[in-house]
Amino acid sequence: MEFEKAKRDEQEKRDRAEFERKAQEQAKEQAKRQVEQEAQRKEKERIEAEKAAKRQADLLPDKEKLIAFADMLTNLKLPVVKSKVAKMAVAEINERLDDLQSLIRDQAEAL
Repeated sequence: MEFEKAKRDEQEKRDRAEFERKAQEQAKEQAKRQVEQEAQRKEKERIEAEKAAKRQADLLPDKEKLIAFADMLTNLKLPVVKSKVAKMAVAEINERLDDLQSLIRDQAEAL
């Protein structure tokens, strides 16, 4: 009986050692995969950031032109009129020009 118990104990030790070895291997493999995945994620983010920066640089001239156009509308001198009807028309035109320049600026900023 003692011999069998010693044999079982020895087998349990070997089984436990094998289990721990496999667990360590799995942990190492998982850690390696995580490091690789993190490196891939960072590289993908770097590439996306470069693309975004290039896109912004490519769009900058157009953005500047749109903002300059909005500035021109803001600085546009409206005619001075005397009649009440004409003053109302100029006021409405001024409001619409303000709306238009705001829309242009919003669109330019969205580029």
